[in-house]
Formats: sequence, C-alpha cells, structure tokens
Amino acid sequence: MVVVFLLFLLGGWKVIKGAPAPISKEIYVNPKGGDGVFTKIQDAIDQGISETNNKWVLIHVATGVYTTCSINVTGYGYITTQKRVLPDLGGGYVFKLCQVNGIGPTYLGRAYGPYSRVLYYKCKLSGIIDPKGWDAWQFQGKESQLTYAEVGCEGDGANTTQRVPWEKSLSQDQVNSMINASFIDKEGWIGNQPIIL
Repeated sequence: MVVVFLLFLLGGWKVIKGAPAPISKEIYVNPKGGDGVFTKIQDAIDQGISETNNKWVLIHVATGVYTTCSINVTGYGYITTQKRVLPDLGGGYVFKLCQVNGIGPTYLGRAYGPYSRVLYYKCKLSGIIDPKGWDAWQFQGKESQLTYAEVGCEGDGANTTQRVPWEKSLSQDQVNSMINASFIDKEGWIGNQPIIL
C-alpha cells in the first residue's frame, strides 16, 4: 500500500489528516516540467513511490489555474492544502470548470499556510463535499487571512449554507484576476516564451 501525504490532491488515492511521522521523501510536480520534476501527480505516485512503500511521502504541486480537470476523491480528507506564508506572495490554486466526484466526505481544502488561497470557479461539486467546506487547521483564529472561495459552482456539494462563516465572497475583479493567466504570470514569463511554429 502506498502512503502519501499530499499538499494537493488530483487523483484516486486516499488522503489522510496530516503526516503522523517524519516524511521520508519529497517529490515535485510541475506541469511545465523541469529537471527531476514530474508533470502529472499520478505519474509522481506511480513512478516516484514504490508499491511496497509504507512511509510518508510529501508531494509538492505547483500553484496555478487548473481548468476542466476531474478530481476523484477516494475517502475522507482534503482536496487542497495550499501554502502561502506572506500576504503579498502570488500563488494559490484555482479550479476552473472542474468536476469533483468520488467517495467522501472531503473538505475543499485546509490551510497549510497563514495566507492560503483557493478558488473553485464554476465547478461541479458532488455530494461528497463536507458541508463546512474548509478547515483552518493550525490557523484557527487567523481565518480572516485565508482566501477560500467558491463562485458559480453547482451540484449537490455546492450548497454553501453550512460553510464556515469565514469563506470569502470575492468581488468580480478579484475573481477575474484569479481565473486568468496573470494569476500565475506575475513575472511575465508566459509572454516571454518563444513561439513554436
């Protein structure tokens, strides 16, 4: 059995509340690739972790905008655990036009840093979502610093009437800034890429 402690979940494996023991290995996932980096979370699990592993593995996943992805949850846990340590740092997770299905209950996310930021935008959320939606985890009492929001979502899990009271209501300008490429292109690196013909 592969035991994985994830910073972010996008696949069919079990998420467990926090690693109870020291982490034995760290793996990095970045859709843009790079030296020693997996481009898909499932590949990081399949190729980076032995089938006989019984130790905790921490998988770091690049922040960004994830569009039309399918998130399959296989048990109690958190879909995201985003970390942002300063309010002026960029980053966060945005799920745009995605579907969340599987077996729950599961939270949409929990804070892994004091300024965590996650947005679900026009996603279809199945009934596996815990009605509270979010968990401040070790940042209870500092919830005003967290940015957790849902905009235009639908499905049985999109009912926000029982969500935590500190879930954010974002302005349209805030939503627009998070759902486009500028959210992950603060330094302008996307526009500086060579054109491939």
